[in-house]
Amino acid sequence: MAPKYWTGLAGAALLVLCLGCGDAEPPVASLEIEPTEITLGFPDFVKLSVRWDVKAPLGEVEGEPLVFVHLLDEPGSVLRTFNHPLRFDWQPGRKAEYEITLFQSSLSPPLTPGSYLLSVGLYDTSGRRWPLEVDGEEVDLHEYQAGKISVVDKSEETPRFYFSPSWMAIEGGMDRQILARRWLVGEGTIRVSEIENPGTTLMVFNIPGPLSESEELMLEEGAEQPTLGVVSSCCETEISASGFGIHEIELPVTADEEGRVPDECEIVIRPNFHFLAIDTLGRRSVSLEVLAWSSQN
Repeated sequence: MAPKYWTGLAGAALLVLCLGCGDAEPPVASLEIEPTEITLGFPDFVKLSVRWDVKAPLGEVEGEPLVFVHLLDEPGSVLRTFNHPLRFDWQPGRKAEYEITLFQSSLSPPLTPGSYLLSVGLYDTSGRRWPLEVDGEEVDLHEYQAGKISVVDKSEETPRFYFSPSWMAIEGGMDRQILARRWLVGEGTIRVSEIENPGTTLMVFNIPGPLSESEELMLEEGAEQPTLGVVSSCCETEISASGFGIHEIELPVTADEEGRVPDECEIVIRPNFHFLAIDTLGRRSVSLEVLAWSSQN
């Protein structure tokens, strides 16, 4: 009887293994991020190229497809996130490419200099993740290494940012995507000082919505929606951003014909609205969520 017993046990084990192999999902897309070797200082930002090659439908999706981009330390803990909605319609056979921004905001504490990993994946609002084809190894369930990040000390050539009194104190964020923010009351100014080289200032603003019951949106006379005007002496330009949500603005600082850059310049933020707290009558308008610099124009 013993030989029959062991043969049956081995067959059962093989069956379990085969069932496990059959359950493996094929990748729904290949994903590539470049560059894969990234240097990130403080308070700097860098641009990465994201390329997709869609191979299969996603099937049932709760909410909308989302891309997670994580900065991991050596034990694998998530220290920063750069998550974003998928920026194209998912169709098998489609190829898509877009840019994402990695940053260390001057509003947040800097990362400790050292080596980190960049991981990526695709998920929906239920938390479901899809398998992808990525050159890097899988560091967690359907989470893949896409690059290496070298975090360096602050460069002496990075300019300094100074805020006018109309900016409220820095307050902590709610997640690892936005670690800190700063609210504006009325019109505000950011002075970019000690500029050594041409570069670009990155600002990410949030006009929050929908409103809570404790606040009322107050628009200037004649305005139809909340709008943010940004005027800069850094590049002699004016930018307008309208509507609720996130608004990403980049302002370059360029050299003149003789290669000189200004020692400093000003960025003026002019909202045509404010939120009025019904109980306290306190006011605020727009939230600055990221402020960073890049010497790569």
